[in-house]
Amino acid sequence: MMRNITRICFAMALAAFCVTSCHRELEITPAPEMPELEGDGIVLKLDVGGMEMNTRVDADTRPGDDDGAFNEKILGNAVDVFFFPEGATDNSRSTFSTSASVAASSTGGHLSIPVNAQRISTIFDGTVPGSKSLVYVVANYNGATSFDHENGSYTLGELKSLPLAKANWATFPQSRFVMTGSSEITLIDASKTTPASGSIQMRRVASKVTFKLTVADEIVVENIKKDQGGNVTERSLETWHPLKESMTVYLQYSMNYARLDGKPLHVPADPKSVAAKDSLFTFDPNKLVASTKTIARDRTIIDRILRPEESTSGEWEVESHHEVLNVPVYDTKVKDLSTDGPFYSYPVTWEPGVQTEPFLKLIIPWNNGSHTKYYYYKVPFSVSELESNNWYEVTLDVQILGGEDEQPIPLTATYKIVDWVPGTTSEASVVNARYLSVPKTEWIMYNTEELTIPITSSHDVEIVGYQVKSKGTAKGNAFAEKDKYDNNRNPLSDTWIGSDPRIYNPFTGTLTSTTEINATRPNYNDSDMDDGAPAPYNLDATSWFPTITTDQIVFKHDLNNDMTSKGSDNKANYDVAPYYIRFQVRHKDNPAYFKDIIIEQRPAIVIEPQQNSATNRNQHGFVWIDKSYNSSTTWKAYTNALDGSNHNVNMYVISTSVLPSTSTSVLGDPRSLTAKSDGELVYGWDSTDGNYVGGGDRNRDLTYYYQTDVTSEAENTIAPSFRIASSHGQTSTMSYNDALRRCASYQEDGRPAGRWRIPTKAEILYITTLSADGMIPALFTFNYQQLDESYWCSNGKVDGVWGTPTYFPGTNGDRYVRCVYDEWFWENTTYATVDRNTFKWGDQTRESVVRTKAAE
Repeated sequence: MMRNITRICFAMALAAFCVTSCHRELEITPAPEMPELEGDGIVLKLDVGGMEMNTRVDADTRPGDDDGAFNEKILGNAVDVFFFPEGATDNSRSTFSTSASVAASSTGGHLSIPVNAQRISTIFDGTVPGSKSLVYVVANYNGATSFDHENGSYTLGELKSLPLAKANWATFPQSRFVMTGSSEITLIDASKTTPASGSIQMRRVASKVTFKLTVADEIVVENIKKDQGGNVTERSLETWHPLKESMTVYLQYSMNYARLDGKPLHVPADPKSVAAKDSLFTFDPNKLVASTKTIARDRTIIDRILRPEESTSGEWEVESHHEVLNVPVYDTKVKDLSTDGPFYSYPVTWEPGVQTEPFLKLIIPWNNGSHTKYYYYKVPFSVSELESNNWYEVTLDVQILGGEDEQPIPLTATYKIVDWVPGTTSEASVVNARYLSVPKTEWIMYNTEELTIPITSSHDVEIVGYQVKSKGTAKGNAFAEKDKYDNNRNPLSDTWIGSDPRIYNPFTGTLTSTTEINATRPNYNDSDMDDGAPAPYNLDATSWFPTITTDQIVFKHDLNNDMTSKGSDNKANYDVAPYYIRFQVRHKDNPAYFKDIIIEQRPAIVIEPQQNSATNRNQHGFVWIDKSYNSSTTWKAYTNALDGSNHNVNMYVISTSVLPSTSTSVLGDPRSLTAKSDGELVYGWDSTDGNYVGGGDRNRDLTYYYQTDVTSEAENTIAPSFRIASSHGQTSTMSYNDALRRCASYQEDGRPAGRWRIPTKAEILYITTLSADGMIPALFTFNYQQLDESYWCSNGKVDGVWGTPTYFPGTNGDRYVRCVYDEWFWENTTYATVDRNTFKWGDQTRESVVRTKAAE
């Protein structure tokens, strides 16, 4: 049960919220040709759409509301309809409004609004055929202000600004959801029984969040004790198993208030502030147990808030009670996957890092055979707002132990954000309207080989301009922005790699000339890497063709993730770069109705070379070591990569979503759970004082450094995405302690010090395998006879025994070191990079790292 929340001092005033202005305005669907639906008066078809959603896991369908269990599509017995002049603005006043009964169906409903000649003239400003009126429809409105259709009228702005009654998201399922919709309708003939008709897509004001979880069956950790000198005195292994039937998750800080237009409201920055009183709600807890029937969901319900004079402590307090609800869940057909019904929130936006930032808090109890300990995980959203009518699908794979209650481990989740209503057509007959829509025009496939794109079309469709491109050749850029397929541009006018992009028509099943698509494969193993060195090759076009119907496009293409795969030249040919597919879907009989689609298909391993931005020797590669860039001290020494034989100025970012099935390594966080300062890292070491991120002009030394874990578990761990230092960071051989100092204080090209670390054994062997396969240059080179010309890893060294990288434990002797950077953790954070020309400490506690919206 959730603990009582104390010391909360806040009050809610809707007008005090700051409303973001850069959001979706009222969506008006122009309809030059509207459906002529039968009925007595003006007939409106209200479409609430289907609730199907395809995810990245084969045969996995997320819980929707197709069976009506969540009440997400209920329109209620009546809806409110407002008519405005053509081209209405927020200042325009309604010409007529009414409450009309709904003939409901599983996907929407129909309204018949009786009108006479006078009413038609009022609504359409006359009786001339072709005149238009804007219709604004509100369903399930339950606010304090009732609509006075007899005596009152509203401006469009007044309607959109109306507050909604406070939501109680603890009630599951909700009885219904407030919806709005808008469209222009056209007067067909004032003398007809049905003088005008139209279709309106209804949108929910709320947003929806669902959570999908996979947890490791066991985690083995090594407990290590050290003396004051840093020497290991005791080692022991400990195996932890999750108690999956007792896992819980909260949605922390959802929004209870909204305006009718669904513009996100700002959360108050301080949970103790007056403005926070009624705006926030915490679900606690949502039990995660896989089932095809029902599960018990526990919630703590806030009954009322006690003022200081009412409470025993003299502080603001919360009185609450506990409820257990039976909630339907769905068999996801995925091993170890637990699901539950959705969370809901009204639209909300926040500044990253504020105390009231919405997030998912996961609690997993782990047992080591003798006792159970609860570990906590914080799952931040990948965006800084939850938008109206959007569905946020959160996928998380937990392979590490979490943190203590007050310091939860932040985890990076996979997010899929779609329109809550994909826009599927209803069963009503629409004979005159012409439309073509897709939920979005740019899609990313993360290591999947099939993608279903729902489309809504009134007419038969076809695909033209079908093109494929592998990784671009622009320096340091996986896919140059200038090469992107801009929406609504003619796909035949762009030049992609390959001299003759093909045009494919799935209805005829033919290409214009051959069954090959010209493309290039990236060659990162070129000696100097200046131009990306593209290697021309042909793609078998038959493996890329999609299938298409009037309601979906299914794209399939098999990725080559087999690291043992060899081509006809006996060289490795598995995929390490994204493919980009683009085409245009359009009406067969009218090409003016079309949508341009881009798909990015990412394999299990993605390698991206990023060139160091230094262009001359005086910039010293923007490399700093402990505030120095030119020192005779071995571990601080700097070598200009523009000189000598080793002049590869690229850093390499290696991102891995799935390791080969034959691999003995695991993906995870290789860093220690405990932060260390300079003296703890290397006994007696005093790092240089310098500015630190977020500290302005204040100075300090290395304080919160998470070195690579030196346990036996961590030696086989590979970070899901990490950056390798360029040749600007090359060194002479040095002791293990000096290697620790160097990586802990290393900075390159704006990636600050205090974040780089010594690679694990598994990471070095992984990199050398990629090099041996010709996917990247040799970044770790070995002397066949001199074992000391090899590299330090986190808990030993990787020596080149007759050219074959081999791991040896122990920290005696001198070796090289090439530092790595945890891209997966630091990218898209508030202080992801710093000034390249200035040394700065970037070390932070895990819980203080603030994530920002990922770059588009």
